[in-house]
Parts: sequence; structure tokens; C-alpha cells
Amino acid sequence: MSSTTAWTINAWWTPGNGSVLRSTVPYENASGWLTILNTSGDVVTKNNAFFDAIGTNGRACVTCHQPADGMSISVDSIKLRWGLTGGSDPLFAAVDGKNCPNLPDEYPQSHSLLLDRGLIRVALPWPPKAADGTAITPEFTIEIVRDPTGCNSSPVYGLNSPTPTISVYRRPRPAANLKYVIADGFGVGRFIAKNGQPTERDPETGKLVQMNMMADAREPSLRSQARSAASGHLQAKGGLTDAQLDQIIAFETQVYAAQSYDSQGGDLTEPDGPPGWSRSRLPTATA
Repeated sequence: MSSTTAWTINAWWTPGNGSVLRSTVPYENASGWLTILNTSGDVVTKNNAFFDAIGTNGRACVTCHQPADGMSISVDSIKLRWGLTGGSDPLFAAVDGKNCPNLPDEYPQSHSLLLDRGLIRVALPWPPKAADGTAITPEFTIEIVRDPTGCNSSPVYGLNSPTPTISVYRRPRPAANLKYVIADGFGVGRFIAKNGQPTERDPETGKLVQMNMMADAREPSLRSQARSAASGHLQAKGGLTDAQLDQIIAFETQVYAAQSYDSQGGDLTEPDGPPGWSRSRLPTATA
């Protein structure tokens, strides 16, 4: 894409809007242009589980994995969405769009970690649980030293609640370029480099997995991550069907995102330019 191209498009994808996500879509950002590449061609988002609101809070996967933000979400987009909707967008759902679910909905301060840092609340059980749901006996204890959100000391949502929970906060990981993360043969070992714990097996295939899906290595596969996200972030009742899981994973394993034009460096995909992001250089390893 040349520096003279001026293509303005509606950047925000609302759940269930039914539009087609083209095979190649450029989005302007502060540094130039980011481009989304769908290797399967144009994506029909109507009746697609990644783009439809399949939970009870009005969210879809795309709510926190926006194409314009490289299949994640930026603070600028979050603030703009708050301003346009007065905080009523499903993005700000109480379950994790607030610093703690018991805070008032209408006040920006209740959503300060999301609005100022782009952080979503993640509620983790304590003691932790294994992939099969059984409790893990921890080798350490947790004490609350400082709790600015009040969630970890909450009698309903905290460590001493009837269902002891730790609230941590992180940005949604990009749902793009995932074949680089999950491809077989990328050094799967017996132990997870991130935390020293034994590598788990994919509950679907029985194979050892890298545990690179999440920063804390808590999800072994895209399928398990999708199930957890649907249950927690989308508040879906009854879980996802196999067809919905297949749709989500099919989309996630064919979509790529990269900066394609830089205001200082120019076109990053020009013919005969430096080796970089292009269809010919996509990974060939299978997931």
C-alpha cells in the first residue's frame, strides 16, 4: 500500500453485524498501516462463532479481538467505544470489563484498568485447578498486601469468598499469527520454559503441547482457550458446540496481522524489498 492511499473504513466490528471481512484489509494507525490477511480468502462473518454474540452479555470473540488492533484491542479503541456508547458497549460487561464486578456500572473509575491500560479482569480459582478440573495443591500461600481494586479482598469475588478467587488483569492476546504459536515441532519439551511445570497434553489429541497459548501457560490448546473464554468472558451457558469451536479455530489459524506501511520506513511489503511479511513467507508447519 502506498503512502498516498487514503482508505477510511469502519474500524470497529460489533458482534453479529454480518459484514464480510475481506481477504486483505488495511487499517490506519499511528505508525502508518496495519494489514489483516485472511489466507482462506474473504471471511463471511454472518453465523460465524468468532463474530456472533454467543454468550449472555452481548459479546463475541471479536469484541476483544478487533482487526484494526491486530486482532487484540487498544486503549484508544476502548476509550472511543466508551465515549460513543456511554459505557454501554458489551466490552464493558461487569464480569471482567470492570475492576471488580461489584463496582457501579456507569462510572469510568469502575473501568479504569480497561480504559487506561487495556486490561481485562481474569478470575482464577485458588487453589488452582488442573486441566481436568481437579484442584492442585499449591507449594506456597498468597497474602493480600495491597488491593487497589478491592476485588481480591471482596467477600464475594476475593480470596476469602465462598469460591476463593484471585483477580489478575491482562490485555487480550492477539488472535492472529497463531500458527507461529501452536505449530508442531517448535521445540515442545517435557517442561514449560515459562514456569518450570511439566508440559501438559492436549486433551483432544493426547500430544504434548508447547503451552505458549497464554502468558501463564494455563491453556494447552486453542480449543481449550475458546471454551474458557466463552464460559468466562462471554458468559456463555452450556459451552460451545463442536461446530462453533471448529469455526473459531478455522478463523484464528488462517488470519495474520502485521504492519504493512510505516510512516518513516515506507512500504514494508514492496516487491524485491527486504524479506518480511507476505503470503510466500507464512509458516508451513501444521497445527
